Amino acid sequence: MRKVLLSVMALAIGSFGMAQSNTSAVTQSGTGNAANVSQTGASNASTITNTNGVDNTVKVAQVGQTNVSTFETTDGSSTNVADRIYQNGVTNTSASIITGNGNDQSVDQRGEMNVSTVTVVGDNNTVEVDQRGNKNTSVIDQINGTSGSTADVYQGNGSDKQMSTINQDGATDSDAFVRQIGPDKNTSTVKQTGTTNALADVYQNGTGNTSTVQQITGQAEGNTAMVDQIGTNNKSFVNQIFGAPNLATVNQNGDSHESQIRQESAQRNEVQVSQSGVGQWSWVKQRTSQDNLAKVNQSGTANRSKIQQGFAPPTASVGSVADVKQTGNAQNSYVEQTGFGDVATIRQSGAVGGNDSFVQQDTDANSMAKVTQNGEANESDVLQNGAGDNMVTVNQNGAANMSLVDQMATGAGQNAATVMQNGSGHMSTVSQMGAANVTNVMQNN
Repeated sequence: MRKVLLSVMALAIGSFGMAQSNTSAVTQSGTGNAANVSQTGASNASTITNTNGVDNTVKVAQVGQTNVSTFETTDGSSTNVADRIYQNGVTNTSASIITGNGNDQSVDQRGEMNVSTVTVVGDNNTVEVDQRGNKNTSVIDQINGTSGSTADVYQGNGSDKQMSTINQDGATDSDAFVRQIGPDKNTSTVKQTGTTNALADVYQNGTGNTSTVQQITGQAEGNTAMVDQIGTNNKSFVNQIFGAPNLATVNQNGDSHESQIRQESAQRNEVQVSQSGVGQWSWVKQRTSQDNLAKVNQSGTANRSKIQQGFAPPTASVGSVADVKQTGNAQNSYVEQTGFGDVATIRQSGAVGGNDSFVQQDTDANSMAKVTQNGEANESDVLQNGAGDNMVTVNQNGAANMSLVDQMATGAGQNAATVMQNGSGHMSTVSQMGAANVTNVMQNN
């Protein structure tokens, strides 16, 4: 075993002067090596190359105005640890290329214009990036079957323009954690392709937050994406395809929310969206799948919700559940379900400007739609097409209520419709086709 300990100390000349430019280049090959680089000056540059190394340790500390650190492990390296790449200055740049298995990378940058790039090719590698400053940028790329890899990014408190991009390609049991705290322009993009049991967790606290999580292709089974945004201009897009069961949870607390979730070619998918603020908009699309659950909770002013579940007509799926709860002024809910045994529950309550609900259940049997509206200008439309044995319950409490129920059974099943309207200006229309159908309408002023 060969052990090499290299320590480079570049000290400032003069009591406060930091005029010199420091440059360090370290190349190590073997087992159990340690490279320690400490630089203090106006311009610092460190390059460390680890060739076919095992159990090597790297530490880099740079303090100055312009800091540049480059760390690379070549193919065949394993269980190497870059304990800490520390940069404190105005312009910091860290670039790491890790090729091998079981390597750990840690980057800590303190300054104004930070940039960190980590590229990982191999299995069971761990990356941690901590940036604190104004213009932070972190790009982590884990590719080519990085099984069991983990990426962790934290970008400073009170910083302005954070951006984090994590790409894990063909990664099994991979984790990606991104946390961005501070006002203004947070952006996080996580892409996990061909993954199994992958997790992406994004938390953003600021003004112009945008988060995009994609977990797609092949055996992307058991994916979990959780996004929590607190700020003003929040947008979240989660795309999970070809996997089961997928879980996406989005919690947005601010003003101009928008959340779009797409889950396809899977089963037992679950989506929960909670929005509180002013301009919410949520679209949940669970297509070519079955046994799905979509829950949307909106409280604010201009709420809109759209849920699509099941296979596209005329193909049918089984057992999807849509649950929408809206509290505010201009609520609007649209639910489209295709399958058997589907359940749609809509609850709307608000002030002037009112509620609007549309439920369409196609090729259905044994499906149920329940609409409850408490407010002023309520309107409910329920359309059920299928073999029959469907049930509709509409409960409207307010001023200008209107209910339309259309049950067009193509089989011998029995449909049931119950409409209860309390208030003024009621209107109820029920159309049923089939045999042994039941209608109950109750209107009270």
